[in-house]
Amino acid sequence: MRNLTEFRAALKRRVEDRALRKTASRFGVALFDSIHYANAAHWDAVVPDTRLFLTRRYLAALEASNPTDITFRYAMLFDGQRPVAVISAQLLEISGASVGSRVASEDQKSPIGALVDKVRGAARNAADKIETRVLLCGNSWVTGEHGFACVADVDQTEIFHGLAEALYRMRRADKLDGQVAALLIKDFPVEADEAHDSDELERFGYKRFSVDPQMVVPLRDWKSFDDYLAAMTGKYRRRVKSARKKGSALQRAELDATGVAAAADWMHDMLDAVANKATLRLTTHPREYFTALKNGLGDAFRVFTYSIGDQIVGFRTTIYNHDSIEGHYLGIDYEHNTKHAIYQNILYDYIEDGLAAGAKNIWLGRTALEIKSSIGAEPRPMRCFIRHRNPVGNRAVKPLFRFVKPTTWTPRNPFDAS
Repeated sequence: MRNLTEFRAALKRRVEDRALRKTASRFGVALFDSIHYANAAHWDAVVPDTRLFLTRRYLAALEASNPTDITFRYAMLFDGQRPVAVISAQLLEISGASVGSRVASEDQKSPIGALVDKVRGAARNAADKIETRVLLCGNSWVTGEHGFACVADVDQTEIFHGLAEALYRMRRADKLDGQVAALLIKDFPVEADEAHDSDELERFGYKRFSVDPQMVVPLRDWKSFDDYLAAMTGKYRRRVKSARKKGSALQRAELDATGVAAAADWMHDMLDAVANKATLRLTTHPREYFTALKNGLGDAFRVFTYSIGDQIVGFRTTIYNHDSIEGHYLGIDYEHNTKHAIYQNILYDYIEDGLAAGAKNIWLGRTALEIKSSIGAEPRPMRCFIRHRNPVGNRAVKPLFRFVKPTTWTPRNPFDAS
């Protein structure tokens, strides 16, 4: 009897959900093709300064970078005349080139390794021809919940109905330029098995999935880098000292706006060397990306170079966001990385940056999970949602997103339990 009752309840819910998808929300929806078209007072009434990645100045900087594979889309939801939510979306032109590492295997010199790379190359050439369009609610260049914000006193069940409607309208409006194969919404900070308001999206045909966590270093009550070291166990303290010793020849310098513009080409090339190691690259960064961020954010965006003598061997970028800092993109000359521990030193420099700024947290993205945990970063799980337009779109997008699954890794704790 219980199974029959549950079946009937599930069937009733499914019928109700199908009816709900065909029903407009109670909110008014306004769509924009540029952040410059949005009413400034309305947008700012919803987005607080603490949500830097949804502020108009940041979004304007992204548009100014002139990407070739992203078109920006925005929406606002209104309760009568009152703005209650904003949506920042990106229309992505994705191909098979987005998937799989572009770096040859370490065993490429052996006959077997060479054969494997040849087969992978042939498969990659075929996959590169697969193209699809995805509408992403969020930011493909920054990890975190940066695609949606709403006022505190709005009903969450209703507001996610409004979000689903606005994204549907965006998808339909872009039909003139070609069908959008899928809608993707990222990244809600929530445990994998924990209920969340965003689960309401499942009623509108979205499927939820988990991705690698965002790694964040809580800075506790440390006042200096020495305090940070003192909190570590002897094993990890020795690792820090060893990395600092290896990196003793590294010379650091900060670039101003003129310097960032002058360095745009080599920074882009060095960033590509890092990006090519990734198994999924939704988009490529335009050469104007760092210049646009520096011009748009000023002192809230900083760029540091690492040199050995006259040779630049790395760079890192930092975004200052209220009481946190974002370890943004970095580039490394891998020929010098092992000898001079460039990557480890960059991570420790982020710690020093955060302490100097009096930040509460350092956000480090979702790559190199184990290495970042060894410096004190903790995982913050993320939940995403995807909805395919139809079965044909489902088949087109599925091969690309099968790589989007949590990585298996071993968390480390560098700190003394006492």
